Amino acid sequence: MISEIQNLELKIIKEINDIAVSFDLKYSLAYGSVLGSVRHKGFIPWDTDIDIMVSSDEYDNFCKVIKTNLSSEFEIKYYKHDKTYSSFKARVYIKNGVNENVHVDIFPLASTRNNGFISNIKRFFLYVVYRLYFIKKVERSAVDNYSKMKKIQFLSIRMLLLFIPSFLLIKIFERYNKSFNNHDYFFNICGSYGKREFIIKEFYLNTVLANFENLQLPIPKDYHLYLNQMYGDYMTPKKNN
Repeated sequence: MISEIQNLELKIIKEINDIAVSFDLKYSLAYGSVLGSVRHKGFIPWDTDIDIMVSSDEYDNFCKVIKTNLSSEFEIKYYKHDKTYSSFKARVYIKNGVNENVHVDIFPLASTRNNGFISNIKRFFLYVVYRLYFIKKVERSAVDNYSKMKKIQFLSIRMLLLFIPSFLLIKIFERYNKSFNNHDYFFNICGSYGKREFIIKEFYLNTVLANFENLQLPIPKDYHLYLNQMYGDYMTPKKNN
């Protein structure tokens, strides 16, 4: 099952990469996809994820070009293209796939001055808005497997969000996203790693091609520094992570 999912996701990232190369679009693998490339020359054996990152000032164009040029087998979901979609980060799926968990996440990177106190507050604020939008928009069935306590928390927040229109969350998110341009660091707006999300811009701007299964995909040139920041001793496998 894992190998089947990995093969499907490999088809998706190949499609994205082919379009990116054709139209000179900038992106990089992110998180465990970088780790898998460095340590395993492809997927982490027990992983079923591919993540990429794109800077916020290029993000809309990236998604637009991908959407326009995807072959009929694939589709991209993005809140600016689909008002029913529940996330501020875009995803590329195999169209009419039986499992929506098979996708490639496109994470938006906002620019910020540093990883100090004020920047942490802004990062946390954007992350909260991102999560609130998800809770408001996601289908009720998405929480069927949650614990009883988590279901209560989810439904309570969702009820409160009935009084907050979606467009307001979008407006707040986009306003503060745009306010981070032209600084020395990036952070993933939709990331959940806390302070580790703050990365030096060069990790994204300077990339090299690396083996990922049968493909050559961009990863940070200083991948050792990036992976050490994200995972510590990243060469020691931790299957329960």
